[in-house]
Amino acid sequence: MNLIDIRPFPIEIAGLSFVQADATNLDGIQDNSIESISSLHAIEHFGLGRYGDKIDPYAWKKVLKSIQRVMCPSGMFYLGLPVGNEEKVCFNAHRIFNPNTIINTLNELELISFAYIHDFHVYETNPEDINGIQKSLGEYDCGLFVFRKREVQ
Repeated sequence: MNLIDIRPFPIEIAGLSFVQADATNLDGIQDNSIESISSLHAIEHFGLGRYGDKIDPYAWKKVLKSIQRVMCPSGMFYLGLPVGNEEKVCFNAHRIFNPNTIINTLNELELISFAYIHDFHVYETNPEDINGIQKSLGEYDCGLFVFRKREVQ
């Protein structure tokens, strides 16, 4: 397992490889080379300066595009981040996204499943019905996405 973080990782863990790097560009990782990648509650913090990163209002988009670039065809991307009924930045803590913002940014990926946690209940949504859920979302819910990279035609 490989871990990338902008901050140093102070301990060694067997079976875990750590690289201190900026995930907004994923330099050094070849295009179409990763079969499975996950990001759980990290991307909403990118570019806000809270964790020693540079202020960059587009950092969240850069990391999503970088992840999309390094994923191999049929590769899987597991993503968890805040979603809500209103897109906003809570500076310098985090962002809250409209699920469609994430889906539209990842234009080379296919949404396989989407669920969200609202008031301690999990709601699974058919990917075809994603546009209709915006009214159901609270101010801050946990969105759970599963994407697959489309095969090159």
